[in-house]
Amino acid sequence: MNKNIEKFFGLLTVASAATVDDGAMLTDWETEKLTGEPDNQVVRFAWTDGECDYSDILTEGGIAGGMFYSDGKFVAENSEGEKTVVRFFAVERLNDVSGKRAAAMFFQELLDSVETLAGIVDEHGSRTLADLMYLQNAILNGGFIDYYPGESRVLEIAGALPSGEQWSKFIKVAYLASSS
Repeated sequence: MNKNIEKFFGLLTVASAATVDDGAMLTDWETEKLTGEPDNQVVRFAWTDGECDYSDILTEGGIAGGMFYSDGKFVAENSEGEKTVVRFFAVERLNDVSGKRAAAMFFQELLDSVETLAGIVDEHGSRTLADLMYLQNAILNGGFIDYYPGESRVLEIAGALPSGEQWSKFIKVAYLASSS
C-alpha cells in the first residue's frame, strides 16, 4: 500500500474531526474499500451551510499523490482534479463536574467584563453574542465551537477574560501531529 494512503487513513481513523479547505469542522465522513485503482473514490466528506449541501471526494490516486505538511495539513487533488486541503483534529473533552463549574465561571467572567449582554450585540454584532453562548455550552459539555474570523469576535473577547487562555481551548482545536 502507498505510504500516503496508509498515513492518510491512519490519521482519518484516529481523528475526532477534520476540515476540508479550512471549512466547517466535520465529525463524520464516508469511506470505501481500497482497490488499488487510482480512480477509486475512497473518502467522501459532506457538509451543509443550512442552505446548500457540499461534498468533496478523494480518490486513491489523489491521496497517493498528495503531500503532508508540518502544520497538520494534507493537500491532494480531489476526484475533480481540484486542490483539496484536509486537516485532522483531536478533540479533548472535559468531565461533567469541571464542565459545569467552568461554564459558570466563564459566564461570570463574561458578565463582569461587559455592562450588558445587549452591549456585546451593539459593539460586536449578534453573531459574536451567539458564539459566546455557544462557547458557554461547549465549555459545559466539553465540546468546541467553530470559529470563523471576520464573522465574530468570540476569540478576542473570550481570550481577554481573566481565564481567557482556558476558554480559548474550546475555540482553538489542536492539529494531530503528522510526521513525515
